Amino acid sequence: MVKYSIITVCLNSEETIERCIRSVQCQKGQNIEHIVIDGLSSDKTLDIVKKYEDVTYLSEKDNGIYDAMNKGVNLSKGDYVLFLNSDDELKCNYFEECDRVLENSDFDFLGVGVKMISNQNVREWIPENLSLLKHLWRMPIPHPGFLVKRNLFLKLGGFDTQFRIAADYDFVLRLFRLTNKGAVLKKSLVNFYLGGVSNSSKILAENHNVRIKNYNSQVFIYLAYALDYLRWIKNK
Repeated sequence: MVKYSIITVCLNSEETIERCIRSVQCQKGQNIEHIVIDGLSSDKTLDIVKKYEDVTYLSEKDNGIYDAMNKGVNLSKGDYVLFLNSDDELKCNYFEECDRVLENSDFDFLGVGVKMISNQNVREWIPENLSLLKHLWRMPIPHPGFLVKRNLFLKLGGFDTQFRIAADYDFVLRLFRLTNKGAVLKKSLVNFYLGGVSNSSKILAENHNVRIKNYNSQVFIYLAYALDYLRWIKNK
């Protein structure tokens, strides 16, 4: 049976963390572990986490969200890792559906549909064929809809913590250059709540720096920036 490691990073998330944990707790029949990495919350977040005896947690100072995510993977023991934000929630059949794809295969990664929620606006993001060619200019799917083999994550050195809000995009570009053995699950199985700095214009500059790191073509880098900007305007 496939084992899944769910990594949740949080800081002062008392209003949403229980919803997140319960969405993992409701998974039935799957081999899963839930690891919460807390950045020294000063509210009741840890009190809530401690109510759940099967949740592993670590609370200490970190160097940003991606440093905390790397810590979570280092503590994990699953075949695949999933990064679930502290305000997001999985549908109760999330891993049941993942099992249908992964149990009898050797896929390195899996993309899963996401329901994106912002105030009263809701839209679905269903992944297409996940490949480097299709996603040179943007993150292919929010990370709660992206599972990757733990051993490959570690082989690639995890997230590059020089990036504060686009290290997941950088990681995917490096992953897609290494392997194209992935699959997609065209169902919306997670509620992803939009907001924060990753939804601001700052993401455009950091995506641009990710491409500068990964590519030499100035023409491509600035064309991709223009496409990224147009996408960001469209989604505002």
